[in-house]
Amino acid sequence: MKMRKRSFFPVPAFFVLLSSLSAQTTARVCPDYVEHFEGRGGDRYLAGWEDMHEQVLYDGARIARTRAVITAVAFRRDCDRNKPFQARKVHRRILADHCAGTPDAISGTFARNLGPGAVKVFESSRVVFPPQPACAAGPAPFAAVFPFSKPFLYERKKGNLLLDILGKGTPSAWREWIADAHAQSYGTSGMTAPLGPGCKGKAGEYVHLSVSPYPLKLGGSLSLSFTTNLAKPGTLLAWVGARCNRLGNTPLPLDLTFLGATGCKLYTSLEVLFVLQGSGSGYPGLSLPIPGNPALAMAQVFTQAAAYAPGANPAGLLFTGGVRCLVWPGRRPPTVLNSVFTNSSAASRGSIMRTPVGPVTQFRGTFQ
Repeated sequence: MKMRKRSFFPVPAFFVLLSSLSAQTTARVCPDYVEHFEGRGGDRYLAGWEDMHEQVLYDGARIARTRAVITAVAFRRDCDRNKPFQARKVHRRILADHCAGTPDAISGTFARNLGPGAVKVFESSRVVFPPQPACAAGPAPFAAVFPFSKPFLYERKKGNLLLDILGKGTPSAWREWIADAHAQSYGTSGMTAPLGPGCKGKAGEYVHLSVSPYPLKLGGSLSLSFTTNLAKPGTLLAWVGARCNRLGNTPLPLDLTFLGATGCKLYTSLEVLFVLQGSGSGYPGLSLPIPGNPALAMAQVFTQAAAYAPGANPAGLLFTGGVRCLVWPGRRPPTVLNSVFTNSSAASRGSIMRTPVGPVTQFRGTFQ
């Protein structure tokens, strides 16, 4: 099978462009790079155990450059456990504090991490972790919200940010409500997340796009593969985009029903285009080299494809779903959070995983 390029934007320059994109928000997620991706782990203590104690230490540089006024924190369910979670009503108390230690050096003794300036920002005996449906695809929304009773002023010069979360209840009582967490493993595979589903033709025809996370790293490749049930696969257009929120002045995703592509959506911009020719066995794969430039680590790209499918809909086009892709660095990234935890509110010490891990956390407020 032969592949020919319709047009080409230089790949190294393209990734440099992506790495420079930024947005200003009133919320920050830590780790920031998994905001739109499912974390590589789960936290069974935050909501699961009635009686518990967990401290999470965050790299303050990921929260604010100088200071932040934090008004709430929120957590999301783990979508790797693809089953419904029932509502969970428990007691929880949260202290916020500055900590001189680093996430890599968090102590297993709770008192050593917590200083005299700790502030109680939340406490309730009726905390509700809301019911959660099974995940069609992760990540889930940040649905477990803890509004602070008073804002916490975090100042970067005073150290890193510590949350001390305590729950008092029936010892050893546990119910499955697992929060999404991220373990900063030593692996070097990238991350992918769906932007939305593809469309089907009148007779159920489809084309599906998959992106392998394993080579998605510096010096690796962006590797696309396609599956279809079309009897005679023809021409397919695949593209890589720099954005998933707009195409020029047009917001994305864009419903393409007005073009005759019923139920189809455009999810990404189109900076790099490739034309592939199908055959009786389907469509060939596509592999795009990723430069080894460290500046491209954690860059995001977006990809999608459309296939010529006469009769599938008035436009004769089937669109795949869109995929968000994160380029992983060549080595484990710096530790941005870590936790110590136990299923006893009376314990003075907790466990620390060998691989730094902590719940994916959304901070709400104003950040400078």
